[in-house]
Amino acid sequence: MKAARIHAYGHSDQIEVEDVTSPSNKPDEVLVRIKAAGINPVDWKVREGYMAQVAPRPFPFTLGQDFSGEVIAVGGTVTGFAVGDRVYGFASGAYAELAVVSPSMLAHKPATIDDATAASLPTPGLTALQCVRIAGVRKGQRILIHGAAGGVGSIATQLCRATGATVIATASSKDMLYLNELGVEEVIDYRSQHFDELVHDVDAAIDTVGRDTATRSLKVVKRSGIIVSTVGAVPEDQARRAGVMAVRMVMQKNANDLRELARLVDAGTVKSPRVGRVLPLVAAREAQDLYESGRSEKIVLNVRQS
Repeated sequence: MKAARIHAYGHSDQIEVEDVTSPSNKPDEVLVRIKAAGINPVDWKVREGYMAQVAPRPFPFTLGQDFSGEVIAVGGTVTGFAVGDRVYGFASGAYAELAVVSPSMLAHKPATIDDATAASLPTPGLTALQCVRIAGVRKGQRILIHGAAGGVGSIATQLCRATGATVIATASSKDMLYLNELGVEEVIDYRSQHFDELVHDVDAAIDTVGRDTATRSLKVVKRSGIIVSTVGAVPEDQARRAGVMAVRMVMQKNANDLRELARLVDAGTVKSPRVGRVLPLVAAREAQDLYESGRSEKIVLNVRQS
């Protein structure tokens, strides 16, 4: 089978699409034929070696985690899945034609979307679900979402709107129409405006941008409010002085949230992130370079069409 692997940490020129031995599943695993693989920021960070101390792996290893595909073998102790099921979720090495997956990282694919769109969902979708859950978003609240046009931000925006909360978004002006379509009434252009001069007394802020965004949000979140950040932490002493809870959120992969996300997509509550480019597996280098450049639209690898 074909797989996009690296033999050493480094830039995208380390990625090689190679012929490798096809994997086989254990009794508690399923074997999946991957149709599409989603590109995420964590993918190039793994490639560069930023995660080496947290999650060391032996070389060579296959990149990627988000996928959509079809079950082609089921271990004897696995329940809930059968050969031929269309599934999506997390694989350890999704940039490949085949992958072995734990049932705890797998769910049936949303029926209303194609494989490329489904592959764009797992990481941003679960991150958004868990951010909104941690923030305790409720009807009538005002929520500030930084990077609202991106994969995580756009889904978090829709989840907040579905609860009856009002969303204030920071994004580029070119994404204003897209965010208006998602129900955002106020979009702040981060390139020309300062959100901390325009926004006051929000109940929560969700930060997907990083740098000093979460710290600056302390000025706009009301006392007893909360800041949930996927990309950095607010110093505990600063949050305490502001009377704000600050949470550094790390997405937890799990089948329950994948099933909930699929339900929300099929119900029309959540639209998937915008898929900007679909590239073949052999273009894995280009795909990572595009995403590393800061694109807000998703990039997906078309691994197998049949």
